[in-house]
Amino acid sequence: MRWRRSENRDGEAAAGTVCLRRGELLASFGILIVTIIVAALAITVLVQGHLLQRQMRSRVSEAAPAMMKLLAQTVRQNISAPVAELQRLADDLTLISSVQHCRIYQAQPPVTDALGPSPPSGASATTPNQRPPAVATASAADPKQVLLELHTDIRDENGVELGALEIGFGVASVTPPAGMLWSAAGLVAVAALILFALSYRAAQGRIRPIAFIRDNLLAYHNGSETALELLAVQDQSGQVTRAWNGLVNLVRDMQREVDVFRCQHAIADSPRVAHSHSAHTLLDHMPIGVLRIDAENRLVYANRSATRLLALRTGDDDGARILAERVPDARLAESIVGLRSVAEQAGGVGTDYRIAHGPHHTIVRLSPVAPAGDAEDELVVLVQDISQLKEAQRSRDEFLAHITHELRTPLTNIRAYTETLTDDFFDDEQTRRECYNVIMGETRRLSQLIEDVLSVSQIEAGVARLNQTQVRVDQSLRQVVQDIQAAADSKSLELSLKIPSKVPTIPGDAHRLHQVWTNLIGNAVKYTPKGGSVGVEVQADERVLRVRVSDTGIGIAPECHEQIFEKFYRVDDPAVEAEVGSGLGLAIVRDIVRMHGGFVRVESEATMGATFIVELPLQSEASASETPEVADGPDRDR
Repeated sequence: MRWRRSENRDGEAAAGTVCLRRGELLASFGILIVTIIVAALAITVLVQGHLLQRQMRSRVSEAAPAMMKLLAQTVRQNISAPVAELQRLADDLTLISSVQHCRIYQAQPPVTDALGPSPPSGASATTPNQRPPAVATASAADPKQVLLELHTDIRDENGVELGALEIGFGVASVTPPAGMLWSAAGLVAVAALILFALSYRAAQGRIRPIAFIRDNLLAYHNGSETALELLAVQDQSGQVTRAWNGLVNLVRDMQREVDVFRCQHAIADSPRVAHSHSAHTLLDHMPIGVLRIDAENRLVYANRSATRLLALRTGDDDGARILAERVPDARLAESIVGLRSVAEQAGGVGTDYRIAHGPHHTIVRLSPVAPAGDAEDELVVLVQDISQLKEAQRSRDEFLAHITHELRTPLTNIRAYTETLTDDFFDDEQTRRECYNVIMGETRRLSQLIEDVLSVSQIEAGVARLNQTQVRVDQSLRQVVQDIQAAADSKSLELSLKIPSKVPTIPGDAHRLHQVWTNLIGNAVKYTPKGGSVGVEVQADERVLRVRVSDTGIGIAPECHEQIFEKFYRVDDPAVEAEVGSGLGLAIVRDIVRMHGGFVRVESEATMGATFIVELPLQSEASASETPEVADGPDRDR
């Protein structure tokens, strides 16, 4: 384009006036264009946000029933667990992206009248209107708008109500992408700069379109400007300007179509990807294994727990493989496949299988999940480690058998001697006294047994409380040794007590600590053969008070050191079985010591005697200066 300069000053003034008017019109048109662009951008952000919100609501509504069924199966496996574990489970469930809140209810045990009959088997303990408060309640950390709430009852295979599960599903508020907001702000800023530049150039009257195109092309090429709108020439007319602007508009439209396509694709895929990732993350962190098997018996999915419990083989390929190729035990693979025939009828009831791991073994319960929807040909199996449950049931059965024998023996003696005393022809005073002594001894034996069972039950139920006082451990130990001295003398045992000259008092429950010393020293005397020795020693330092109970008895094998502190457990040894005991003494010792903030451990070898060490914390430094120390003269042995 060629510019002509007039030599006439009037002509130059007229040309300048035209340029100024043209600049004013161009500035007004530029403001209008910027306003339209910003408004269109805002409308686009709102529409896309609404579409994203509606798609996420639809996907959550479709996935909620299936997710509710899977979560109900999980809660059913743990409905009888303690409240703390149910609370942790509820907290874990709220980590799912679409779960807003979760409530777990436990059915209360049926209340029966002392004179009336018990409710029939299979009857529900509660009604919907009488449901107790939730034992576990959790809400998601990020608030969501609740779309729907689903409620399901948890029942066992007999139809007895075990509890209920209530979950609220929702979606978080969708905020327009930050990139769009920044783009809008950038467009406004760029439009202001363009308006300023155009006004300045219009006032100068020296606008050169070719130079403008060149400068903007260089800026776009160097990366300093990224908006295609800056390349268009909007204040000049002519063939070159129209052709250039047409090219810029074509490229801009193509870029917008690509951006819209990418945005729509991202919006469509984001809920599916997020849901799949969240579900897999949840399943991988579940303690229960999950297997998914297709119609051709290929293992499609196995979470971490299932891989560990079943010792599944892993390969380089990520595709599905025949189940028999992944499971090392052929009989186990057949058992899993056999669950397909009973999945619909059994209602989740499966089979138990023992898996060997070298010298040890694991018992797993395989429970099929009834197919639903389009997955009727697939088989979903839950794998649960029930080794501890089986061990607990075995210990319980052994305890019941033993406690029945322990109760029957004294009751039989009490009954026999009572019948003897009621004989009218019985007038021997010496024999009568012996009968009374036997009855009193058996009564004390029953009382001690009942007290041990109640102590364990109270501690496990969390209702046991400590009557905190300042306890003199030396006096408590002397009293226990004095009480047990007769039993030690009957077996010709040397029972010694070593106490330092100064023993600090400790905060604790004097009665329960007396029970700890009685169980430990009593066990040492009970399991030490005749002619042996039992020693009790007290040690103290700046932080703890240490009590050591040593004996020269039958000893304890190292592999049993942890198990002996479990309730109902007794070492499988003829020397142990020959002595009367319930298997609760050391469990009570461990629980009481833990309640005092200490710990107990054992050092022993089989046939080499045993040493039980109890460590209890002293008072804090703030009250240490006020803690009295008991002066008992020089060290003395007893």
